[in-house]
Amino acid sequence: MKVPELSKWKRDSDLIGLLFFAQLIDELLFDYTIDTYKVPALNSNSICYELLHAIYEVESGYLEQGAIAPILEELQYSLQKDPVIKEILGRHYEEYIISLNTRDPFPATKTKIEYLKNRIEKEYFQTCKTLLKKTISGQKEKEKINRLTRVFVTELINMGYSPRYIYFENLRFFFKGPFPEKIDSLKAIDKYFECFNGKEKEWNIIFWGNRNFGFISKFIEKIDVEICKTVPSLAFRDKVDEFLKEDPPFLICLIVRNVKALDAIRAREIAENKLLIVDSLVKYHVHRHDLGWKDEVLCYTTDERYYTVCKRPIPPAMKRPDRPTEKLSKLVDETFSAIATEMLAEDSLKRLLRALRLHNIALKAGSPENQILDFWSAIEILLPPSKEGKSRIEQIADSMTPFIAGGYAAKLAADLYKSVKVTGEETMKKLKKIRIGDNEVDKCMALFSIKKNEKLREELYKLFEWHPLLKNRIYFLVSKFNSTKTIANTLNAHRQRVSWQIMRIYRTRNLIIHSGKTLPYLDILVENLHSYLDRVFDLICIKATRSSHPLSIDEIVLEIKLEQKSHIKMLERMGDLECTEENYKRLLFGN
Repeated sequence: MKVPELSKWKRDSDLIGLLFFAQLIDELLFDYTIDTYKVPALNSNSICYELLHAIYEVESGYLEQGAIAPILEELQYSLQKDPVIKEILGRHYEEYIISLNTRDPFPATKTKIEYLKNRIEKEYFQTCKTLLKKTISGQKEKEKINRLTRVFVTELINMGYSPRYIYFENLRFFFKGPFPEKIDSLKAIDKYFECFNGKEKEWNIIFWGNRNFGFISKFIEKIDVEICKTVPSLAFRDKVDEFLKEDPPFLICLIVRNVKALDAIRAREIAENKLLIVDSLVKYHVHRHDLGWKDEVLCYTTDERYYTVCKRPIPPAMKRPDRPTEKLSKLVDETFSAIATEMLAEDSLKRLLRALRLHNIALKAGSPENQILDFWSAIEILLPPSKEGKSRIEQIADSMTPFIAGGYAAKLAADLYKSVKVTGEETMKKLKKIRIGDNEVDKCMALFSIKKNEKLREELYKLFEWHPLLKNRIYFLVSKFNSTKTIANTLNAHRQRVSWQIMRIYRTRNLIIHSGKTLPYLDILVENLHSYLDRVFDLICIKATRSSHPLSIDEIVLEIKLEQKSHIKMLERMGDLECTEENYKRLLFGN
């Protein structure tokens, strides 16, 4: 989370809700935001479509009927928290949610989902914008603004806007760009919404390719890719001089014309997919030579009113923060110690090394499709099938979710510390008033979990008046981790969401393998799966190095499952007990 740049903002308390909205979008779409706070892959509208697609797949015989239940459960959960659906369905809202039942006959489920789709598909986006305007002007319902903003951004992506484009438009409009000059009234949100009017433009995209494109010049024109000896005359040529300079070995000008897209970044993606198809065909015949092109491309509308030089987006597999390079030697040594230890059984060691190799292959893969397949293969190696009566995906979800949920509070506390740290010295002085905790992350957990620290939180809220996202984040964490009851509810809900996402990743992986199809939210799934896999690696290595006796990966998986179940049962046995300085770590971690 970044400290907001407020040079364009009038310091009017009526604008706090709008600033909160702008900050949320920035965080949701920033490449290195942790997965908890990133834009969700789906909202109620798109889960509805996903469920209908799954129903048609079952009817066609490509999918088992049991795959419907988790999607239906997730839809129910999403509907209960979706203000847009509540507004559209009105007095039918609660009765409709109650009517959804995983035990319903298959035709009845299909009818109910088709009813929902027909009710919401034309109203969902506009109703979301209307509710956002109303709620932002009211200021106080931050959680509702949060839910609506997540719906809004997910809907923009599923409409066809590039997440990167939305991110930079938000940055330009609210924080850094020349227009508007000032954010001084709530009417700014109307102008902001106009940036996403849903109207496609026609784009031409210029690539600089290497000389190998010259060998296939006759073929490449058949798929509407032009090879030009010179760059066409452009009205804005002097503005893109740097891009047009010769840069060996990329001396062949390639143009993909009349690409229909909502933004330049999406147009680049569509055009580049053509070159990737050509590259695949060439590789089939010639294995030792590459078609190559520069990372930067020029995108401009056919009327030349809009133009931009687009860099290659960061691949989804790389959207994980790297560890500090100054700690690399220590980190590699720790990982090697885990691998080299005699405490890890030989078969488990081989599985761990194979999974690490697949992780490396995924990072180098050129497409998100290959990345998700390689990451998933690593998961399959680490979590082999058991003889339980459950399906394979249920076994994997049951094994993985305890890994992800186990350190949830610490993960959120570490993220909070990073956000607090960049706000300045005064904030850090206040954090140091917390006398307990072995480190800053511990202090952050104490800050949001212990009632005794309420006075300190109030001091921080005053400091963060014009940093409403951080102020609200502390409120949020307090509400989720202040007692045995809230901690248990938070961990159970998180486990359930992760389980649904793992099942979605598995269905997507099967869709790619069996039909070659892909989905608009594939990049988000790759980011989530990478995060989950890294967590599994981390805990396997930690358990191996700390063990006093030989053990296998299967035993580590079992131990983590038992720890998670024991933690939840302990919280449930204690009733509704508040966190204190003496018990907060035990309540948050179960040990």
